[in-house]
Amino acid sequence: MGLGREDLFEDISGIGVDSGDCLALGISLKSIGWIDVGPEALIDALLEAVGDDGTLMIPTFTRLFPLPIPKNKRGNGFRQRWGGLVPWDYVFDPDTTPPETGAVSAAMWRREGSVRSRHPSHSVVAIGRLARFLTDGHDENSSAFQPYARLAKAGGKGLFIGLGGRLVSLRHQGQLEAGLLNILPPTHGVRFRREDGSIGIYRNNEWGCTLRLPDLNEDMIEKGLIVEGNIGEAESMLVDAAGVVGSIAGVLSEDPSLNLCQSFNCLWCRELERRFDLYPRIRNPAIFQRSKLLRKVSFMLNEMRKRNSIWAYRAADIINAMIDLVEGRTVDPG
Repeated sequence: MGLGREDLFEDISGIGVDSGDCLALGISLKSIGWIDVGPEALIDALLEAVGDDGTLMIPTFTRLFPLPIPKNKRGNGFRQRWGGLVPWDYVFDPDTTPPETGAVSAAMWRREGSVRSRHPSHSVVAIGRLARFLTDGHDENSSAFQPYARLAKAGGKGLFIGLGGRLVSLRHQGQLEAGLLNILPPTHGVRFRREDGSIGIYRNNEWGCTLRLPDLNEDMIEKGLIVEGNIGEAESMLVDAAGVVGSIAGVLSEDPSLNLCQSFNCLWCRELERRFDLYPRIRNPAIFQRSKLLRKVSFMLNEMRKRNSIWAYRAADIINAMIDLVEGRTVDPG
């Protein structure tokens, strides 16, 4: 017999979710264990925990494709691009395009009374008193992570279930406020339907590596910004949204090198360290961070990768594998 709504409500309340909370959810559903009735039971328990005056929000992110994306449909069906098959007729529409962030996101999107934002790749769906506040104006002209900035402004919380310390989207808002997120030109985008029905092309340049960010959690736990507990079988975290965003932004503003992963082929980290000349600040640098020659090779390949060169991506992968072999390191792809 699996977990029921009452079991989930008890765990959710036990970790500190209160009536009236504005709550952002990040979740690996399978980590909780078997749930009777599936994701609907979890959503019911969450809505019961925040109450009639509360709000529940979850990401409903969708697809991005390598740029450039043609303005008109050509050919037949699909074209092959580095990174996968790109359907010619894929157009994001918040009313019809299902989320690709799991069963709970999909169930929230389908639920009566939910409100979805219009951002072409990083939409969110919300239910409750502040649903409109979180979603209004979140479109192609806004930051991808605007709802999380508003969550923090509203004194909201984040509940992250079974994500191994990854503070989904709040971490990117912290990077953004530290001035680190817009490091690269847009390399991916998507067609989307505007409110007037016309079709536009969205180009995304708000992304950053997050492999090292869980290292910052320990300090936030000590400060009481993160409370740990369990939802079902899943190790979970309830966080103060404003406190976490402010803490990440403050730490990374002071020392951006703390964000750097040690994967040679991480385009964002290698551009960040080059642009801000972070090499003298890196603790325990990898071989390519110590070698001026490998830095030059990295810069050359990255300039080509910004233009979506298949060969540059392949060369970076090969060099990365060789460096990992030499250093005896296995890099978690995230």
